[in-house]
Amino acid sequence: AYNYGKTLIEELKNSKYPNYLYGAGFLAFSYLALEKQDVKIAGVVVDKKYYKPEEKLGSHEVKPIEQLTVDNVGKVNLIVAFDESIDRVREKIPKSLPLNKIYHLDYDTVYNRDNLTYQYICDHLTDFNNVYAMCTDRISKMCFCNFINAKLTGNTEYLTKICTRDIYFPKEIIKLGENEIFVDCGAYNGNTIVQFIKETNGKYQKIYAFEPDESNIRMMKNTLDEYDTVNIEVYPYGGWDGEETLRFRQPDDELAMNSSFVDTGYTPENEVDFTSLKVTSLDLTLNIKENVSYIKMDIEGSELKALEGAKH
Repeated sequence: AYNYGKTLIEELKNSKYPNYLYGAGFLAFSYLALEKQDVKIAGVVVDKKYYKPEEKLGSHEVKPIEQLTVDNVGKVNLIVAFDESIDRVREKIPKSLPLNKIYHLDYDTVYNRDNLTYQYICDHLTDFNNVYAMCTDRISKMCFCNFINAKLTGNTEYLTKICTRDIYFPKEIIKLGENEIFVDCGAYNGNTIVQFIKETNGKYQKIYAFEPDESNIRMMKNTLDEYDTVNIEVYPYGGWDGEETLRFRQPDDELAMNSSFVDTGYTPENEVDFTSLKVTSLDLTLNIKENVSYIKMDIEGSELKALEGAKH
């Protein structure tokens, strides 16, 4: 019980059933690291709506999950390789799938790093109690305890109870009207812009999108092409406090969501390439006379710099 992640990896290594990664997005690429721990990956499967012919994840061909039943491979192990709890995964997978077990591994375990254990908590119980005492409201206390319990048990239902999907437009805080001027700083693939359009029923004044990663911009344009979008300007810049060219941490394209400026972010060894990208401030780029109503920033640690560049 103290080594939950290690125990599961040993199970996967010794299982008589084949192990399939379930998911082929940016997180799934990370899970290929399991092969370095002698966990044999038999293949990669995705939901039918995400299937793209000839797509690969590493050396593995990506197939629709229904293909496992068609191929009559027998019982399989599914390793969840996207951000979803096990209970939701159970609802999604085909009932006909010959399933042995669903595995949900913590990142630290995947990368063979030390992970939170029961013994660690016992050894540092005073510190944990002190942090708990600093939490002054019920929700904070519950989040603290549930996160620890999820790490210890591997049961992601603890996280489901403290998770909200509405992170940028919570109804109790953000009240959107019909004349919003929305700035999405760190627009990634356009998913937040799509949500904003839905929240406003397509009635807004202007959208400005800042995204320095070319591969993300391509995804964004493909995403927005599916919607009836107007008055959107895309700037191929990162958010900063002025005009500059910075070194940029850009992992494999599969992990483009995790890119960041090396000045502000953690840089794992042997996992990144560097490129030079332009950054700018909102004050220099946007029309200051415009009444920008909402600025969303998700820019991997560069938020303070970007806020300093948006004083006006």
